[in-house]
Amino acid sequence: EIQLTIDNVQESDIGTITCCLNNTITTANLTLDDKDTTLKFIKLLEDDDTGNIQVDSPFMLECRTNRPTYQIRWFKDNREISQYDQVMKTISDGCTHVLQISRAQSEHSGRYRCVVADILETSCHITVREPDYRFTQPLPSNIQFSPQTDRSLTLDATLNRKPAQVQWFKNSIEIFPSRKYELVNEHHVIALIVHDLA
Repeated sequence: EIQLTIDNVQESDIGTITCCLNNTITTANLTLDDKDTTLKFIKLLEDDDTGNIQVDSPFMLECRTNRPTYQIRWFKDNREISQYDQVMKTISDGCTHVLQISRAQSEHSGRYRCVVADILETSCHITVREPDYRFTQPLPSNIQFSPQTDRSLTLDATLNRKPAQVQWFKNSIEIFPSRKYELVNEHHVIALIVHDLA
């Protein structure tokens, strides 16, 4: 026999209790036994504009009600999120209602709302931040070439993630794609290929 004892039970303890044993689980909804049958939130959605949520990282929004309900609708910027959405997944197990995004993108910034039984709602604003870029493999500090033997020259570097845009400069003057200069931006690798060396 196994058991979980919760001392000094409070309204904040309301929710779904799950017991896991290997691949077997059992759950119980913990609700408050009182005369007030009014459905209400005991945990609201919370804003996160601190920059903690970065592109490609997961994040989760959660709110809780004092009683089980399965009439849940989620919205982002006033557009309803489908329960079949494969990117923004909605989960509700009675008292706990969750919106889960496994890989955040900048377009996931915005206002989210959870509407319960068409009578209650809670909302929050989320900001997804682009992480700082860093070179995991910088350009070589010195490069030598021979105009007599080298027809082209490739300068490449590796970043921690694929950049949206890259600028190249020669003596503080920006380099643009041309017959002489070829700019490459693939995955985490950026490269400048110089043709017709002279």
